Amino acid sequence: MPWERFTGRATTLNTKPTVGLSKKGEFTLAPATVQLAGGPEYVVLLFDREAQKIGFQPATPNEPGALPIRKPKKGVSYVVSGKSFTSAYNIPLDQYRQWVAKKEGNILVIDLAKPAEVNETDHEQALAHR
Repeated sequence: MPWERFTGRATTLNTKPTVGLSKKGEFTLAPATVQLAGGPEYVVLLFDREAQKIGFQPATPNEPGALPIRKPKKGVSYVVSGKSFTSAYNIPLDQYRQWVAKKEGNILVIDLAKPAEVNETDHEQALAHR
């Protein structure tokens, strides 16, 4: 059987504006998510108890509660520390979860009741590149 040449291009891991939450309490933001938010370097985390939604509001470094959006040396996703936030609002960290973010005004919002489907193998591979 003759060899076939693959000439396709590599694809990015994620082009949707997604936010993941790791078992360590870190929020992972896809590049499309940071772009949708306008590319902020800091955010303040917000929580709507009644609607069970988390908001990411762009912030300045000196603003109370401002958290840096970090870009690890490896990988494509950005990271926001959320351990104390998830603990304060009893948000479970038993497994990796992911949501598609939507913009409401200047706030990026994820609905905890509507997680996106996550392929655990894809998530593990993405973490291996960090």
